[in-house]
Amino acid sequence: MKRNLRLSSLIFIFLVQINPGCDSGGQGITALINGRIIPADGSIIEQGVVLFKENRITSIGETGKVKIPAGAQIIDVAGKTVLPGLIESNGHVTFDGQYDHGMYWSLNMDSLTAIGKRNLAACLDQGITTLRDTHGPIAPILEIKEAQRKGSWKGARLYACGLILNYGSFNELFESRELLESGIDLALIARAKAALSQATPDVSTGTAIIREYARKGLDFIKISAFSATGEVPPTMPDSSLNQLIHEAHRLGLRTTTHALSASSVRSSIMAGTDAIEHPELISATVTDQDSIITPELAKMMAARKVIAVPLIVAFDVYARYFSNPDALLEDPSLSKVPRARLSEGVANMKKLLQANPSFGTRFTKRQHLLRKNLKTLIENGVIIAMGTDRGTRMNYFQAANHIREMEIYVELGLTPMQAIESATRHGAELLGKENELGTLKAGKLADIIIVDGNPLEHIRNLADPVMVFKDGIRYK
Repeated sequence: MKRNLRLSSLIFIFLVQINPGCDSGGQGITALINGRIIPADGSIIEQGVVLFKENRITSIGETGKVKIPAGAQIIDVAGKTVLPGLIESNGHVTFDGQYDHGMYWSLNMDSLTAIGKRNLAACLDQGITTLRDTHGPIAPILEIKEAQRKGSWKGARLYACGLILNYGSFNELFESRELLESGIDLALIARAKAALSQATPDVSTGTAIIREYARKGLDFIKISAFSATGEVPPTMPDSSLNQLIHEAHRLGLRTTTHALSASSVRSSIMAGTDAIEHPELISATVTDQDSIITPELAKMMAARKVIAVPLIVAFDVYARYFSNPDALLEDPSLSKVPRARLSEGVANMKKLLQANPSFGTRFTKRQHLLRKNLKTLIENGVIIAMGTDRGTRMNYFQAANHIREMEIYVELGLTPMQAIESATRHGAELLGKENELGTLKAGKLADIIIVDGNPLEHIRNLADPVMVFKDGIRYK
């Protein structure tokens, strides 16, 4: 009897050795079957299979050409479309769509980590599995990144730059008479101002900041290449911009710039930046000549593979709600936004319009110029990475404005496939994470969304995913 048991054991071991997947090879594998697959690499699989195990994609291909191991968990997604998780390339996790920045930051510094986690959870629910934060207080961002590293909460993956170097636009927000006379403790105001300012008066200071950011584990560097006339700090000299970008690259950090004029776009390109935020957006303070992105400038940007992150929907939001402030309270897409935040936006818009009835029309008038500039970038082959400035005034995390952003890209010349790639593949390239994210390919992270219908026919089909996986874990 013992001899027969030993013989049976040997036969079993032999069978497992020649066919290790014979009885449990599919354990831990998930198979998405029968869906249309858009890998975001230019191809389409009309009916296919995606396999993933733990946090990695193991196989992808047409139905019948991908072997599904016995024991795999099968999810039938017939009639639906499978895509990579979306990447939001310009957001601000510690922002909350607030209108009054001075008041918000002064009163909420101790709540920013919780706000950031909530905002990243909202992103994940919308199919955004990765967010690139382009400006915000460093301490809460690092706390969020550490919590993410420990895997202790649900939310989109976060990459961040900390504060914009040499950016002065927030300074005046903390110096308004209204804020200083509001009764808020002046120490709270001073604390918020210090947390949101990164003065960079010279290359030496900038170099020290970049090295400190690298040491702290921030992911890329953002430098302001534009300041309005009279703004503090003034525009950084081109030579300084060049040296700081070179230092960031030396440390292995990618770079981007804040640009609001054609000349600042040119300076950024010449300095060797990897990307430019909102290159089509133009400050109302610059000359008409400095407002136009010419084909020649766009071709230079394309030739050097500098990625554009447009966030043109921010102006679309302003134009939409300044024409009718009460619409903010009635918009069904904002049903998940805290009512108090919406009411704050309505009150501030009405206050501005009462003082200057034509205030809102400036956004509508400038839309033509901004769309023209973005169209020039698209027509001349500039790489677009989808970004929305998510979190800024009335640009709430819960609003899913990335869909409207992508619709505008299609209106201005991108194909629906290219618009999808702007929110996937090009977002990964922008982060320097194209080997991990952005396309559905064996070996990459299993960030996957499933949507009803075909987004190549209607981009808006991306708006409410029926399933969301990040790192192979299903969150929706």
